[in-house]
Amino acid sequence: EYFNQSEKTLYNVNYRQSAIYYCAICAMQEYYFSNDLSWLNEGIKKAEEAVVAAHTENQKISSIKMLSEMYIEKKDFDKCEQLLLPYSRIGNPLGKMALFQLSIMYEKRGEIQKAADSWQLYTVRFEYEKDIDEAYFRYGELMYNFENYKKCIEVFDKYKTNYPQSKYLQIAY
Repeated sequence: EYFNQSEKTLYNVNYRQSAIYYCAICAMQEYYFSNDLSWLNEGIKKAEEAVVAAHTENQKISSIKMLSEMYIEKKDFDKCEQLLLPYSRIGNPLGKMALFQLSIMYEKRGEIQKAADSWQLYTVRFEYEKDIDEAYFRYGELMYNFENYKKCIEVFDKYKTNYPQSKYLQIAY
């Protein structure tokens, strides 16, 4: 309730987007504590507002990421895909986040080939980014979980060679 009041009070101030964003976070925390779907729906509503109210690239990235996570939690995969797919085609930080989230969404939806293609695209497009080791690990793990052992070995061999300092290395063995 406090955040709702803040949102109304700060309507014409730059902090409005932050107030809406934190309303969405609070709603998600309530959902996780209560398992009451109405809180998830409220969180989605606020996250959608936060996306619209975003003024900066960072606000847009964090709001779209949060909204996609909420859609995935609700298993509203079609809305998640509609949200992320246009951004995933761009080679900037927003596109990077969208492709990462899209890969997770495809995996959770059980679309293994789309998930594999998305992870592979991510590893090529963002080859020099600092989180590339996690994308490679997730791609290899996906291949393992769906019993494509030949590809799994290929991915993890490259992973172990290219990312010897990764926090996921022990799991990869």
